[in-house]
Amino acid sequence: MARTAPMSLSGPRPSYKLVPVDDLDTGADPTLDDNMIGRVISGRYTIQAHIGGGGMADIYRAADAELGVDVVIKMLKPEIASREMRARMVQEARAAAQVRHPNLARVFSTGTLDNTAYIVMELLEGPNLEMYLRARARERLPWSEAIALLLPAMEALHAVHERGYVHRDIKPGNILVAREPDCPSRAVVIDLGLAKADRALRNVASPPTTEVGRVLCTPGYTSPEQAAGDPVDRRSDVYSLAITLYRVLAGRLPFHEARGKPLRVVFAHHIHNQPTRLADAAMDADIPPRITSVIESALAKDPAARPQSMLAFAEALQAAADASTPTPRSPFHSWPYAIVLASSSSSCSRGR
Repeated sequence: MARTAPMSLSGPRPSYKLVPVDDLDTGADPTLDDNMIGRVISGRYTIQAHIGGGGMADIYRAADAELGVDVVIKMLKPEIASREMRARMVQEARAAAQVRHPNLARVFSTGTLDNTAYIVMELLEGPNLEMYLRARARERLPWSEAIALLLPAMEALHAVHERGYVHRDIKPGNILVAREPDCPSRAVVIDLGLAKADRALRNVASPPTTEVGRVLCTPGYTSPEQAAGDPVDRRSDVYSLAITLYRVLAGRLPFHEARGKPLRVVFAHHIHNQPTRLADAAMDADIPPRITSVIESALAKDPAARPQSMLAFAEALQAAADASTPTPRSPFHSWPYAIVLASSSSSCSRGR
């Protein structure tokens, strides 16, 4: 695939204020001296342990005295708990609460504590997708396994879009590979921290969500329009999910040469450079050309050239997978019908 010339980086540098968004990095080292341990929140949640965190929030395991179950509490770091960030946490809770899907983490409540805010969510056992990949050979999955794992998560994201929200931070670190006894692994979208409502859902009373001049994203998974500071819609999430699929199948990102480079260089690659062809990045992975074609179409610079919804992207992947599978599949296994049947009848699915 030919490369276009990258934008000139010799002129004035864009003024970006990057906020790390690795909130649910469950591989983070636990805090050894944390005064939150043992504290009771809202009269019912007893903090038991620090289990992760990142630049924006700390993640705790807690016991719910009323329901007799363990939950996760996502606590905004006090040092960044501005009015905007507290409003963003409330919006995250609202977005998740409005979408009921077995592949989206459930939110139970939200509230304030001292000078910060928190969300109470269901506790799911298992690593995030990035950690799951690191434990695999060459940090990647076979294409059939990858698609089977991620199609249900794509359906969950489609449901988020249909409720009027754009996720804006899709990446392996925000997809949990939940493990339940006697059940297959299940991909669950676990963080809507950067979800943004469509303009049609906002009014003059809506709280601010992003400060001017601030970039809230994960650079390696950022869409061209997001990197350029332009308005984003669901097609931006399609791009980020395509980057995620590329990472899962190739064991690396499509702009591997920009790894570790300054933010403006990474953004320039997303905006101007064509990614390494997936077939070249994973030459020995035996990925069918139909699969690579669909993923690369979702990496188009122009949002109008991508699949126009997460549903269209998933259906194209499913069709490509079906065409690449020697044995014809039953029509009951066609996405999204298999997902609907599984979520309504399988003992491995959660009641909603």
